[in-house]
Amino acid sequence: MHKMIKEAEIGSIVKVPLTLIKPNPDQPRKFFDQLSIESLGQSCAKKDDVEQPILVVKCDDEKSVMIVDGERRWRAAKHAGIESVSCFIKPPMSSIDIFVTSAITNFGRENMSPIEEAFALKRIMDEKKMNQSELSALVGKHPAQISNILKYLKLDREIQAMVVTKKFDKGAALQLASYKKDDQVSLLKALKQEIAQRGGNKIHPNEASRFLRGEAEKRGLGHAPRGRGRELKSHADLTTRNISNNIKSMQKSLNEFEKLSVEAIKDLSGGHFLDIMQDLKGLCQKIENQIARLEKMD
Repeated sequence: MHKMIKEAEIGSIVKVPLTLIKPNPDQPRKFFDQLSIESLGQSCAKKDDVEQPILVVKCDDEKSVMIVDGERRWRAAKHAGIESVSCFIKPPMSSIDIFVTSAITNFGRENMSPIEEAFALKRIMDEKKMNQSELSALVGKHPAQISNILKYLKLDREIQAMVVTKKFDKGAALQLASYKKDDQVSLLKALKQEIAQRGGNKIHPNEASRFLRGEAEKRGLGHAPRGRGRELKSHADLTTRNISNNIKSMQKSLNEFEKLSVEAIKDLSGGHFLDIMQDLKGLCQKIENQIARLEKMD
């Protein structure tokens, strides 16, 4: 068997006994859903092989191989009791290149949690000494997506674990990342109570954002501080920064507007209140359109 590994040609597909296949201890994906593995195992059992060859590299001793991509398939094959599976033999790779390849192939899979994605992206940036634009080109994600995913690193570890194990919605968790870590757990508790009162176990991210904002205001809590003096990289960066700043100003104006009585507003000269009403309607429509567009990016 060991000889078979040694003689396997780079770029070839060979059947390798499961006993000679090692998982990568440095694999970026740590959590695997057992029910999903059992379901895939049933499919493997029918054809006595995995659906797609597992990508592997030869270990240094050339007596075994290590998984680059396909640990879920390997686990499913083990569950199904299959003795050997098809493997594609890749050329020798450095540990960081194995990590990058594994991460990129997993990024496109819905079962990988955004927490695992965030830690993987951060490690690639650090080890490859890349900025977000360079990382975007490497992994095939839009810079805005990367920036959004990296926000999950701001979450308290307890909340990160809940997202990984799917005990808490990732969209709602991203809203919590806007607040200081010391406040996140107590805000989470309040959010859970709100969800329970609604009779469900999930809440739309927009609703979670509104609830958390209101809860934070009641408690006098502020958002997590942002980096100061961040250099503007593009027109998009400048535009989104302006939106963020103007929203805060608009919120203050609306808070004051709410205090005005209907009579006082109607008494505005020249029917000016009708202009305000039309302006607000137009603004609401534009905001709804942009929210719908951003939600498609999630």
